[in-house]
Amino acid sequence: MSTSDRVELRLTLLNAAIFAVVLTTFAVCVFAVVVDRLNQDTKSDLRQLADAVIASIDFDEDLSRNPASAKPDLIASAMPDSSAKLLNTLKLQWFNYNGKLDVEKGSFFIGSDLRTEEGFQLQKQPRGMIFTKPVSDGGKLLGYVRVAQPLDKLDRTVADLTLGLVLGTVAALFVSGAGVFLIVRQSILPLRRNMQLLRQFTCDASHELRSPITAIRSNSNVALKYAAGMRAGDKEKFEMIDNAGSQMQRLVEGLLVLSQADKPLYQSSPVNLHDVVQEAYRNVAPLAKLKDIDISLDISLDLQVLICPDDLRRIVTNLLENAVRYSDAGGKVIVRTETAKGYVVIKVEDTGVGIATEDLDKVFDRFWRADKTRTNHSDGQGLGLAITKALVQRHGGSISLKSEIGKGSTLTVFLRSAPVAQPLS
Repeated sequence: MSTSDRVELRLTLLNAAIFAVVLTTFAVCVFAVVVDRLNQDTKSDLRQLADAVIASIDFDEDLSRNPASAKPDLIASAMPDSSAKLLNTLKLQWFNYNGKLDVEKGSFFIGSDLRTEEGFQLQKQPRGMIFTKPVSDGGKLLGYVRVAQPLDKLDRTVADLTLGLVLGTVAALFVSGAGVFLIVRQSILPLRRNMQLLRQFTCDASHELRSPITAIRSNSNVALKYAAGMRAGDKEKFEMIDNAGSQMQRLVEGLLVLSQADKPLYQSSPVNLHDVVQEAYRNVAPLAKLKDIDISLDISLDLQVLICPDDLRRIVTNLLENAVRYSDAGGKVIVRTETAKGYVVIKVEDTGVGIATEDLDKVFDRFWRADKTRTNHSDGQGLGLAITKALVQRHGGSISLKSEIGKGSTLTVFLRSAPVAQPLS
């Protein structure tokens, strides 16, 4: 995946995630408001029903209005069929002043005992809402009205609302995601063109710079080869020229590799990892010997990686050079390999200066250099790990880093393993 593709994907996912959060928040707020309103309406209906029961209380021609003679006609009397059908789905109860059930109407089952204080209750089985209200007349307690209503219709309404909000949210996310993707793709086109021009410029400039740098190095090497009659100061200058030319050459080669890292692959074949590691070890050995660093190899002989041979050679060499450059004199570097679900894993551990936790996500950036502690350990240009990551990702792999200041680092690379050829029977 190219850099512009990764930017496009990140922008699309970021915008989709933001819209998802906004839409989900909206749906949750709508759900909460509607459900609260439905609950409030249910409570209001129960209050009105309880008030209607209280308004129907009759004392059976008892002029002294004795509490024992108080009867609510809405419960005790026969009602028209149209009203009876409605009331039959509810529960209306009248308890006398002693809290004893006196009369009731309706088929809804209430399984809880009477609560003498005014308030609402939720019943789990069967689902329903209960409202109780004490009734007084002239300071005398007449009894208690308890009304209940099943919540099956309310539950169905809430379920339909939930389904509608979920489906609407998913549909809106899908449509908005497609729209965001198209907008981001159109917005990213200028960036794609600019990056393509930048890659082309880097590639062309690298090619053009290789010839003069080669000429500078060749002439300085010739001069140093016949330095017998040269003054000491002149020899030192030619050595500085050759060293600067060498650094420029590595920089140009690194930029050339990075400029071509996003191009499609034309060569990918099974490569023996053991042979490549051995070759990289021989290339890095002089530097390791100069710093008295011990390199230990624990490499399987038969691991095959599906990759371009030159890319694998550069990846392994960069890993070893990075470990040696950032290790103190007398340190140790260990290279291990293993397999994991279709991948070959390369681990390079060192006992170097390490990297701070807050800098771990920056080490693969181009030209990034950490604090002076690491800078003083290297004469590189800060492209090694950037090149390694680009090449690893180019071949469908991944790279990660674990590090601790003063204790060293471990670079882990996952590369696709080549299928093992089956012997002919």
